[in-house]
Amino acid sequence: MVPIVGQSSPPTTADFAVKIDTRLPCQDLAAGGEVRIAEVDPAVRFLERSHAVIGWAIAGLIIGAMARLLFPGKQHMGLLMTMILGILGSAVGGVLTFLLFGGPGYAYHPAGWIMSILGAILLLWICDSPSTRRSTR
Repeated sequence: MVPIVGQSSPPTTADFAVKIDTRLPCQDLAAGGEVRIAEVDPAVRFLERSHAVIGWAIAGLIIGAMARLLFPGKQHMGLLMTMILGILGSAVGGVLTFLLFGGPGYAYHPAGWIMSILGAILLLWICDSPSTRRSTR
């Protein structure tokens, strides 16, 4: 490693040490200081939300497609309905997981991949049941 101009020896880890403030905000407040909450830029907030929506859409499409492949028979639905099927299947799978195994302190928690696919298959089965079919007379 080449030494920096004006420095006789190569830099060590002590040269790159960063001072980290480990005080808690409550300690500043107790000492009479003021606590400031960082404001998030609205553009950053929008990007974070749009990434979440895109993630839900992609996961819903994969879950819905897997459920349609595993459920026998032909389902007449396009990509958008397949995506909605997967998202709703995740919600149904989360509720079923909570009812069967309990869960954290709140009632809703989205399910994992397996329960999401089972929830979507359950939705397909409910929609395909004879009572929901229209008469062809």
